[in-house]
Order: sequence, then C-alpha cells, then structure tokens
Amino acid sequence: NRSVFRFNTAADHAVFRPVARGWKAAVPTPVRRGFSNFVSNLAYPGVVINDLLQGKFTQGGHDFTRLLINTIFGFGFFDPAAGAGLARHDEDFGQTLGTWGVPAGPYLMLPLFGPSSVRDAPARLADEYTDGRHYLHDSNLRWGLWIGEKVELRASLLPLDATLERAYDPYAFVRNAWVQRREYLVRDGEVPAEDLDPDADLVDPEPPAN
Repeated sequence: NRSVFRFNTAADHAVFRPVARGWKAAVPTPVRRGFSNFVSNLAYPGVVINDLLQGKFTQGGHDFTRLLINTIFGFGFFDPAAGAGLARHDEDFGQTLGTWGVPAGPYLMLPLFGPSSVRDAPARLADEYTDGRHYLHDSNLRWGLWIGEKVELRASLLPLDATLERAYDPYAFVRNAWVQRREYLVRDGEVPAEDLDPDADLVDPEPPAN
C-alpha cells in the first residue's frame, strides 16, 4: 500500500495536479459547476438503485424525483432540485454491501485510483454499470466525460494539498480519513467512536518511509 501510495503521489505531482491546476485556472467556475452537475446527473441512477437495495425507499423516491427534475428542467447541467429542497445523496454499491453486513476487509491503495478496500474495489464495477455514461455509444465522448470528471474531482481537492503535505505521515493521514469517511457513509453517520479508529482492524505494519 505504501509503495502504491508513493507511486500515486509521484504521478499526481508530475501529471494530475498540474492538469487540475490548469483546468481550474482556465475553466470558469460556472462551467465547472455545470460540468460537475452533468456527470453527477448521469451517475445518479446508481444512487437511486442503491437507495432501494439498502431499503431506503423514501429516500429513493426523493432521489428519483431529483433525477427527473434535474434532467428535465435543469438539462443535467443545473440543479433546480436543490432549490426545491431535494438534497443530493451519495450512495454506491460498496455502501450497499456494507449495509448488507459485508465487512470492509483490508484497506487497499489502488494504482491511480487511490484509497479503497477489499469490499469497495470490486463494487466499483457495479457502479460503472449503473452510470449513464457507460451506455453512451460514442467512445470518445464516454472517455472524455470520464477523464473530465476525474480532473474536476482533483481540482476540487487542490485546497487540501497543503494539509496533506504538512502531515507527519501522509499515507496514514489519507488512510485514516478515507476509512472514517467510508464508515460514516455506510452507517449514515451513526458510527460509535471506537469504530472510527482505522488502526483497530487495518494496522499497517510498515513504518513511514524516510
């Protein structure tokens, strides 16, 4: 995991962070927001499906209504549903498996894709097949949207770079933050304090690299 983290960090500093900075500097904020809304709207059927799989039928109804409003009245680029009081939710198949009682398993640092776990890594495949982008016939458009989504995600994380660089052990900082956030999402915020300690089950015996 630490070796992969070092590889990801080097790739980020050489390629992804400069591209994200260029994207943020060149693309106006309203355009970036519209693009982010568009790719989120394409992926939102997966949120509705996972709502239902987790037994959240009321939330699923709200999210389905949100999807319709933003698609019909917002053309995918705007978020009129938020103005109507329909908040955006974040549900994926990894969270669904967690709700069903599947343990997260060991923490994994995936090459280029970043933090994950034995449970969540294969769940990405299910999320891919519930994303409307997957069904676009034009492969250039499909991959262009995927790349643009990742660049925009990286641009949104630029303010956190300074915090990460100040951390004594950046790898442990990222791991702990990711594990805590995933537990929070799986349990909808109802997480006992002792369950937020990632070192309880996911101890990394390798010391930080000097």
